[in-house]
Amino acid sequence: CKTKEGGEYGPFGFFCLDPRFGNMDEKKCQVENLEWIGDGGCDTAGGYNTPECGWDGGDCCEDTCDSEYAFYPCGANQAYVCMDPSVVNKETKSDSPFSFQDGFESGVFDPLHWDVDDGDAEWKIDDSKPAAEGNYYISARTGDISLDFGTAKLKHGIQSFGGGVLSFDIQALVQIPFDDLIIMIDDDVVAEFSSATTGWERQELDIPTGPHLVQWIHRKNPSNMLEADLKLFGYPDEGVTMIDNIAFQPS
Repeated sequence: CKTKEGGEYGPFGFFCLDPRFGNMDEKKCQVENLEWIGDGGCDTAGGYNTPECGWDGGDCCEDTCDSEYAFYPCGANQAYVCMDPSVVNKETKSDSPFSFQDGFESGVFDPLHWDVDDGDAEWKIDDSKPAAEGNYYISARTGDISLDFGTAKLKHGIQSFGGGVLSFDIQALVQIPFDDLIIMIDDDVVAEFSSATTGWERQELDIPTGPHLVQWIHRKNPSNMLEADLKLFGYPDEGVTMIDNIAFQPS
């Protein structure tokens, strides 16, 4: 498509429905905003990053994002969460093309795997307390979230043809109603931590077959209570969630 509006490709690029040139299934791609597909930003929630929607029109993989026609710079505002098997299989060097492990010992987030800046505060690489293993872990702190009902979100896309097990170490120093941690697979809450754990605990989640988005969401005042009501409970120490040794093992 070469149509221009006022000399600019507008305003959110184009999404191709012609089966000869695109990989989007118009009948099955039931998303709220079709114009987001192929706009240069990877939309990880809402059903965009799926085979039916052509993996968000290619936006979620660096190799497939169309920088010429995209409205936003590819990968700049919304990090890549590449789940397209044609790209994942090509890029992965492990024995199993969908296995994954990160203990954060590099001291940085791998941008090809992690999206950490979609909430009101960011998860951070941390070494201020003993890690479950090694020197580093990642953390989200309630004190870094300025807004009540605000969040710090950690996201990771998983693609597996046969499902598998996602495991991780966690120490959640949270207390309802002030803060909590929920874990989501796609749009479903699969685990919740509403009170403090006594130390590091190893957790496992069953991951179904196919592409999925896993989110660890640290929430401040998740019930959105009034300040006067929160005072009745007495303020605890600052809430923090710490995670280490995240691994996915395919079935």
